[in-house]
Amino acid sequence: MLDAMVELRRRDVEVSLTLIGDGALRTEFEAHAATLGLSDNVRFLGLVDANSVAAHIVQHDLFVLASYQECMPRAMLEAIAAGTPVIASNVGGIPEILDEAGMVSPGDVIALATRIETLARDRTLLAIRAEADREAARPFGYSALQSRYITYCAALARAHVHA
Repeated sequence: MLDAMVELRRRDVEVSLTLIGDGALRTEFEAHAATLGLSDNVRFLGLVDANSVAAHIVQHDLFVLASYQECMPRAMLEAIAAGTPVIASNVGGIPEILDEAGMVSPGDVIALATRIETLARDRTLLAIRAEADREAARPFGYSALQSRYITYCAALARAHVHA
């Protein structure tokens, strides 16, 4: 993501980045951001209370999850639920939610920068993406998943009785 920020700057796209979370590599990422000259455009929030994550997400135009590995990322689903469009790597369960326009290959800095640039330059498309993401994520909402889980458990119980 930091390298994509450099590419966006090269393309004269005004963006800022807020990183939520913490980990063993945070100091390394902060140093890398400084080396790249991004200190004024990147904010490292660190750990944020779980109840206030959504409040931080809605303050931003876009949620980016440039991961090499994921299952079904809750943070991505929370961003979608908050009405924030998403760009994410096409790994794990992410392709179950996002379409091709919302995904990039892991580590593809140019593709990531291009997707961000496209949305940064077109507010209408940004709004369209937010609604498309929300519709795609609807089957993964709590009540929908709970209903599917109950159906699944009932089918298991019936199969066990007949076995």
